[in-house]
Amino acid sequence: MAVRVGIPQALLYYDHYPAWKAFLQSCGCEVVRSGATTEQTLRRGVEVGENELCLPVKTFFGHVVELDGEVDVIFVPRVVSMRRRTFTCPKLLGLPDMSRAHGLTSVVVAPLIDLRRGWRALVREAVATGEKLGATPKQSVVGLARGVAAYRRHEHEMRTGKLLRLPEGREDLAGGRPLRVGVAGHPYNIYDTHTSNQVLRRLAERGIEVLTPDMLSRSRLRHAAGSLPKPLFWSCEERLVGAVQHWVDRGLVDGVIYMLSFACGPDSFVEVLIEDAAAQGKRGAVPLLSLVMDEHGAEAGFVTRIEAFVDMLGRRHGRPVLSEAGA
Repeated sequence: MAVRVGIPQALLYYDHYPAWKAFLQSCGCEVVRSGATTEQTLRRGVEVGENELCLPVKTFFGHVVELDGEVDVIFVPRVVSMRRRTFTCPKLLGLPDMSRAHGLTSVVVAPLIDLRRGWRALVREAVATGEKLGATPKQSVVGLARGVAAYRRHEHEMRTGKLLRLPEGREDLAGGRPLRVGVAGHPYNIYDTHTSNQVLRRLAERGIEVLTPDMLSRSRLRHAAGSLPKPLFWSCEERLVGAVQHWVDRGLVDGVIYMLSFACGPDSFVEVLIEDAAAQGKRGAVPLLSLVMDEHGAEAGFVTRIEAFVDMLGRRHGRPVLSEAGA
């Protein structure tokens, strides 16, 4: 019988799920994905998570609890670095240990992903992980190759905007070029429909074109972030600063919405850099709205701030903005 492997639909799931799925299926595993985040998911995560954890990590633990006992293994990679001289945040590094500390019934398998060590180390890690799941070395190596290919396809789809289109029939609602808003935030902050209060859908329903950091290549993001006096230590946050700098310097957006998590140290740190980028672009300043997400936030207040922001942009640029109902 195939090993049932659960993947929490949170945090790095939004970047790496296609790669993880391809690897695990090549190892002969049955992949079980947790459901979309709900209020119950978040409540469970808050119950088991420490107070000082940020909202996305609490949400992650909610998904882990929902998978526990339903699968043989919960897949929680320890992602240390995705690029030389940069790291992920400490809470991502500690996810496997914090997950095990909850006394789960299911086994936690945590392969080490540290691209600073080179591809040979990654192959050895894939083979070691495959052995724990009952796969042969050949299956694991083939799985790694398929995972890398799936990851690159996913990146391409994100860059071309295939996963982020306006609803059919609403592409030219504003007449001419619609308002364009850059939404800067980690994928788990902007694509989780529950914790984000569906900000992308709300903007699309109002006929607003949305740009996200995922639509830019890694080289372009690094080049834009290179204008900083010192390279950023965290690769994930470098993407956000680079995206805003790129949009503003080239006059690509009419406004920027920055979505950050309460209690996230790196998010709070780069908020100042993003404010500077929005205010001092080569083609002039653009309005910036910072939205802080936490488990206590009310949807009504969140929506009101977004509506006020896009209405202001509409008046500023002389373009109509539709209500969510399409009126």
